[in-house]
Amino acid sequence: MSARLAAARRNLAAAVLQDEEKTLRALRLNAGLSQDQLAARMNTAQSHIARIEQGKTDPGTDTIASLAEALGAKPEDVFAAVRAQRIVRQGK
Repeated sequence: MSARLAAARRNLAAAVLQDEEKTLRALRLNAGLSQDQLAARMNTAQSHIARIEQGKTDPGTDTIASLAEALGAKPEDVFAAVRAQRIVRQGK
């Protein structure tokens, strides 16, 4: 079941987020993770991940490094995704 949910998240990211910039949400969904799963990998709360994705919290360098490790991504890609996420959210 877990593998099916992860695949569904990747499919959702490919279908729905194809025109959206590479945001943190897109990185997370492409990794097949829910906010809760990402939070667990980082030893933080799901609400913290949600606030970052909503552009309400500006993560520091340690959090960006933790996000990168948890997502299996480069820190610079996560930084760009967090920045894009804030721009997308501010424009809506």
